[in-house]
Amino acid sequence: PITPSSIIASRIFFVLGLTSAQSLAVLLIAELIGVRLATGILGIVLILLMGLLLGIGILSLSMALAFTLSGHGQFFSIIGFVTLPIIFASTAFAPIQEMPGWLQSIAMLNPLTYAIEAVRSLVLAGFYWGFMIFTTLVLGLFDIVMFSVAVYAMRRAIEL
Repeated sequence: PITPSSIIASRIFFVLGLTSAQSLAVLLIAELIGVRLATGILGIVLILLMGLLLGIGILSLSMALAFTLSGHGQFFSIIGFVTLPIIFASTAFAPIQEMPGWLQSIAMLNPLTYAIEAVRSLVLAGFYWGFMIFTTLVLGLFDIVMFSVAVYAMRRAIEL
């Protein structure tokens, strides 16, 4: 009687609640050690939104993998193998203009790049509404695609 999408959505809501609490703790610690957000309270809300949008897509992708693979070992092997390249192929460690051209192209396809750049600008520079809206759309599209993939993978797993 329960649809696959509601099962996936319930897991997403649980993890997002946990992630939001962790993000708020990090922001509180940052405040305590002297980091001042250029965007104030609204910036905190937008930082949480960017984290939530990225989290939905990543969690949906993880759930799709979990439904597709036959065991925990395969799942954690793939996650471990893919996580580091995804981080390195983003702007987490280097500005995009400092990357070689081929890596810039990959970074521009990486949703992590958009979330990182949005949060970085909210903390350091201020509001760039055009970029925030674009980032929200990119991450929202990523979420829709990954959620659809997760629902498909779950339905396929149930049929087997």
